[in-house]
Amino acid sequence: MEQSTFFRCTAIGVITLFAPYLFAATILSVEFEDYDNGGPNVGFLDSTSGNSGTKYRQDDVDIRGNGSGGFSVGWTSDGEYLNYTRPIEKAGQYRLDALVAGNNTEPMTLSFISPMAVI
Repeated sequence: MEQSTFFRCTAIGVITLFAPYLFAATILSVEFEDYDNGGPNVGFLDSTSGNSGTKYRQDDVDIRGNGSGGFSVGWTSDGEYLNYTRPIEKAGQYRLDALVAGNNTEPMTLSFISPMAVI
């Protein structure tokens, strides 16, 4: 597992993964609100009941409108997580860009787990 820690924020928007230099035309964008299905302890873990933002999905992850026609995840707390399953077709080093906003200075951690070989 690879892990990076960033300052956590109150709203999380988009994560973009850019392919290695030789394959720079390949971009994988993941909207934070498009986490895996499966419910609590599979697709996500959220410490509060219900969607405080009342948008996009009807589970316990707090999602609100972002003011630009999209959505953002907000009201995050320590220990909460969202899981994403996305295919990575080429092994290599990648650049990760994340659109985040807020005024908290607590850490946010991104973890990358490779349960199988690259396809």
